[in-house]
Amino acid sequence: MRAIFPLFVAAGAFCIAACANDGPTGEEVQQQLQRGMTGQGQLTPDIDRTGDPYVKPRGGRPAGG
Repeated sequence: MRAIFPLFVAAGAFCIAACANDGPTGEEVQQQLQRGMTGQGQLTPDIDRTGDPYVKPRGGRPAGG
């Protein structure tokens, strides 16, 4: 077990390092926040997903019925 533990630690460190560059940079996040706070953002209409086979139905009564 003592020989395997360093391998697990190395594999975990590699996985964390590999994911470190994913996502937006600090500058991109700042720009997004500035656009949202100044009202320059844009709302998108709701997407109709009634025919989507990957959307699971919610429990309870359906809306409007």
